[in-house]
Amino acid sequence: VIAFMVALVVIGYRYMQVQSFQKSASLRLSMTYVYAVIPLSAAVMGWYALVDLLELLLDDERVEEPPQ
Repeated sequence: VIAFMVALVVIGYRYMQVQSFQKSASLRLSMTYVYAVIPLSAAVMGWYALVDLLELLLDDERVEEPPQ
């Protein structure tokens, strides 16, 4: 999951640069803002995946008790 998110950040950033000349039809805003969501959201998801992985690996106190 983390490798996919890193790839999505890199590819999304490149795509954002390529499409930076486009303007939205109605508001005439740069589409860079819209395409910037791809690498930003991938970075956030990658961060949370890394935190969850480290929490899973480093948390020794998680001992499942048998059901009673």
